[in-house]
Amino acid sequence: MGIFSSKKTVIGLFGSDREAEQAMELLFRQGIGGKDSSDEVELMDQASFSGLITDRDTGVAMPAPTGSNNPIGLVPVVEDAAPDPRSVEAAIKQDLLDRGVDEEQATFFAQRVSRDGVLVVVETDEGRADQVAAVMRQIGAQETVV
Repeated sequence: MGIFSSKKTVIGLFGSDREAEQAMELLFRQGIGGKDSSDEVELMDQASFSGLITDRDTGVAMPAPTGSNNPIGLVPVVEDAAPDPRSVEAAIKQDLLDRGVDEEQATFFAQRVSRDGVLVVVETDEGRADQVAAVMRQIGAQETVV
């Protein structure tokens, strides 16, 4: 593929971390993702957002600030406690919107993750997007979007 090939976001929704991790392993074995690849492969589940803080007023999650200057109104998510599903949902939705996923799909996937779904999100060359989606379906993705 040429230097100017465009990237596509491929999303697979899985029912468990195990299935999502199997999909990632198969993608890595096929040269998609990993340190020698230009592709990015990410697992997104509720645990991915344990380092977030939640604004008390809006319920919106955001990365915790570094250092000791914690802005007023922000509450660290306790690692042993389950994150507020509304915060997780809002954070995932925004992440997906930032990647160019349309609002309806971003809302759907965010709701599913807030209810224990697991996403594998792959940024890959346009020519490999269908291959990535096929691998996800082969492992058992409940839903895929290219």
